[in-house]
Amino acid sequence: MLPRQPLRFVLADDPGAGKTIMAGLLVRELLMRSDARRVLIMAPGALTEQWQDELLEKFGVQFEIFSREKQEQSASGGFFQDQDLLICRLDQLSRNEEYQDKLRKTHWDLIIVDEGHKLSANYFGSKVNKTKRFQLGELLGSIARHFLLMTATPHNGKEKDFHIWLPLRSRRALDAAQSGGPRRCLRGVVPTLLPGHARRRGGLRGTEIRTRRHL
Repeated sequence: MLPRQPLRFVLADDPGAGKTIMAGLLVRELLMRSDARRVLIMAPGALTEQWQDELLEKFGVQFEIFSREKQEQSASGGFFQDQDLLICRLDQLSRNEEYQDKLRKTHWDLIIVDEGHKLSANYFGSKVNKTKRFQLGELLGSIARHFLLMTATPHNGKEKDFHIWLPLRSRRALDAAQSGGPRRCLRGVVPTLLPGHARRRGGLRGTEIRTRRHL
């Protein structure tokens, strides 16, 4: 991944295959290279402490976990701006427009979304039905230089839905998907890291399959 600038990838592999370790290696490497200072990790609520523990124990990087109390106690009124290394609960932000407004005023060198398939959208007729999580994904992509979506299930069997979700990494591709339908959405999209099982699922035309597990 590292040779590509900016890094905007989907990291897809089976549960327990080491996606969190790969993401931690990426975080540490970018910090060591001074290619990143501000890193935001978005994860389901039940996984935030696990992320914090693993990043500290395995990579020696201390992240704070966002909370309502920390936001209220922030002297600047913006805990997102105060912290350079931050973990947030996915649904806490997707359901709170006030937090999203504060987040929109920030910029991050790297944003990682765990279980990125949750940032879903679907077609209703010819229109795209955007969930709150998907709208949060659009916001995250717009405020990040490097953007990594992690998932064990990148494809739910519905090709149109996949073609809306995948271009979240690329503003240009996302605009094309929403204006011209699913067949246009993969134009200009950067490669995707997908394992062999995803290749067999189909629906991945226009993406590049990479299977190397080292950085």
